[in-house]
Amino acid sequence: MSKLTSRQSLFVEEYLRCFNATQAAIKAGYSERTARSQGQRLLTNVDVKKKIDKEMARLRERMSSDANKAYALLWQQLSEIEEKLHRHEEASAELNKLNKRLVEIEQNRGNIKDSKQKTKVIQVEKQIWLPFLLKPHNWLKAQELRANLLRDILDRAGYKATERFEMDAAISSQQVDLTGLSVEELRALAKVDKG
Repeated sequence: MSKLTSRQSLFVEEYLRCFNATQAAIKAGYSERTARSQGQRLLTNVDVKKKIDKEMARLRERMSSDANKAYALLWQQLSEIEEKLHRHEEASAELNKLNKRLVEIEQNRGNIKDSKQKTKVIQVEKQIWLPFLLKPHNWLKAQELRANLLRDILDRAGYKATERFEMDAAISSQQVDLTGLSVEELRALAKVDKG
């Protein structure tokens, strides 16, 4: 590739900013009266075209790298939200078990001293799990954020949203886990098509 003139180099820089040959020619110092024809001529110049192609390749590579970083950050955020929701569910289950044990102790008050000791142990265990329990509004926000992150990740991956999803299936008596679904998803599952 032969060396570009300073004006041609400036044209390339300006063209890569605006992708308008006429405006790039004007900013590179060509006459406004001839800028359109100069811009078109410069775009057909072999050396200028090679320089633009080389810079575009570098720009695509940088954009790809930035996109990968953004994608990785979204996955990291989703992971953190999933972890918080998992700990909340785990804490909720453990606290339910502990509360059931407290009820059992209350109902079977044989040895009062032993009952008090067991109650104290359970209260201490509850204090361990309480920090992991999300308040209802925080749980809803986490579910909403999770849904938004998933939507963003899928959008960036090129998946298109569907307006309607229909499925014919027999209903079984098996228990279905709905704990990871958002309120909107639960409402959608509860709707019955009356068409």
